[in-house]
Amino acid sequence: MRTRDMAGAAAAAGVSISAAALFGYSFAASSNHAFWLPGVLERLSPGLYAGDPAVAAAMRGPTLFYDALAALARPLGLPGAAALAWAASAGAVGALAWAAARALGGGTGAAGLAVLFTSLSGGLRTASPWAGDPLIKPFADHSTAAWPLVLAACVLRMGERRSAGWVLVLAAGFLNPLAAGLGAAWLLGAEALERRAAPSPADQAGGVLAALGAAVFLSAIGRGARPDLALLSAATPNTYSPWVWPWERWLHAGAWALVWLAAAWVHPERRRLLPLLLAGLGLGAAGLAAPALGPLALAQPLRIDAPLCWLGLVAAAGVLAARLADPRPAVWMTALAAAVGLAAPFAGTPLALWTAALVVFQGPLSRRAAALAGAAYGLGAPFLSPETWAGAPFSAALAAAALGLAAALAPEERGAWPVWTKPLSGAVLALWLAVGLSGAVRPPEPLEVPSSAESAARATPPGSRFAVAPAVSGFRLRARRPVCAEWTDFNLALFDAEAARAWRARMESAGADWRRLPAERAAALAEWDRALLRNRRAAAAGGIPEWTDPLQAAAAAGACGADYAVLGESVLAIGRRGR
Repeated sequence: MRTRDMAGAAAAAGVSISAAALFGYSFAASSNHAFWLPGVLERLSPGLYAGDPAVAAAMRGPTLFYDALAALARPLGLPGAAALAWAASAGAVGALAWAAARALGGGTGAAGLAVLFTSLSGGLRTASPWAGDPLIKPFADHSTAAWPLVLAACVLRMGERRSAGWVLVLAAGFLNPLAAGLGAAWLLGAEALERRAAPSPADQAGGVLAALGAAVFLSAIGRGARPDLALLSAATPNTYSPWVWPWERWLHAGAWALVWLAAAWVHPERRRLLPLLLAGLGLGAAGLAAPALGPLALAQPLRIDAPLCWLGLVAAAGVLAARLADPRPAVWMTALAAAVGLAAPFAGTPLALWTAALVVFQGPLSRRAAALAGAAYGLGAPFLSPETWAGAPFSAALAAAALGLAAALAPEERGAWPVWTKPLSGAVLALWLAVGLSGAVRPPEPLEVPSSAESAARATPPGSRFAVAPAVSGFRLRARRPVCAEWTDFNLALFDAEAARAWRARMESAGADWRRLPAERAAALAEWDRALLRNRRAAAAGGIPEWTDPLQAAAAAGACGADYAVLGESVLAIGRRGR
């Protein structure tokens, strides 16, 4: 790699980390951390979670990433180690966007746009369009660490260094077998589509190696345990059962698929991009048919949308960079307008559809019509009810109206506008981005902040066991004490069906009715999706019972042999042990 590209990739990594911090970073505030980090703390302080069945089972699962995190935490502390791992993943996504744009023949402008789009994309940083699982989460976990290796394999494939790519897919398998399996299927599918024949022997060998590596890893680390698809479907139905999605989510998913496909279709290197996009769309279609897949649904094919979103944004950057360099005002102004839908983190479904139209339409009449339609939408969007799916943030609607109208009226003649109009327009767009992002900035939370109940729990004798309501997650981690069962323990069903069934029984004793819970959970998640896609503040998805009665809490604690029960911010002593 040339010195200029190395410097560009390093700068891209810094931009990506900074942007990820704008979207928020937290430690010990996520469901993944609530489930996996107690195992890290147990490695650092053996006996801290003695008698906690979920922690014991989780430590038998695929935990190589968390083993490494524990090793890093010994000199740095767990918050420092988690922040470093997260920053490395976030930086890698930006650096790889730069490298991918360059591998596709783009110049510095295309690479810079790729970094900008991937850094500001809500689909990569907050909720991906299909699975709702972003590429860079606001915390460090095993999928956030594994996906950059899959992206690096994709970049190597575009640079015709495919054997090295398979080594990275295998390495990803030891961090997250699910991400590696999807990555292997994605790259093999792209190879088959590109050759229109069976994959080459090297690719076949690489795919087999990746599959065997993941299988051996799961068998060795998981001790032969098996997942429980029914329990996972009940706990997270929107992941395994797309038919519970509200129609707004179907439209949103389709709109972004059109954006990615449009960018790949008109890109000069579409022969290299289209096989990857089509293979990924095929995997996504398999995820939509999850009920017919049986055990294969556990692979969660919809999660391929995160790397597809990254690739689609890189492709769009290459297309728009070339158009921004065009001397015709109608062309470069349309490219600026298209950047609105790609750079606005929460632009909404209509602006995604508009972006796809601006990218794919290249004739003067069709381009002007698309620009004018976006201008009309931008003018009308602020007057739409905030409860409608067609709304957009005010700043995004204003930018669409102004740039869409300018693109529709801009002349086709080369150099018809003064040379200063292009940099001025770019500066105005940058100012709009800064203003639009200012309301979305979330201050990082690098340290955990225990509640009063969690602080009280830390003051209890070591080994004290707690019972919490079924809806609670994270008490075990922040209180540093064993817990009978927490909601996030459903992750046991990914690799240990026996432990998951035992957790389900403990949840039933705490008040969860598994005859009603799946339907109530599905309805709550659908409402959460609908609120998010209609630009409303989305409360945490419910559908899980809470405790309101001290007697209920005490009975549940007694049933699981707990020393204390937690009711709101109160810690209730059970039996002879007191606070």
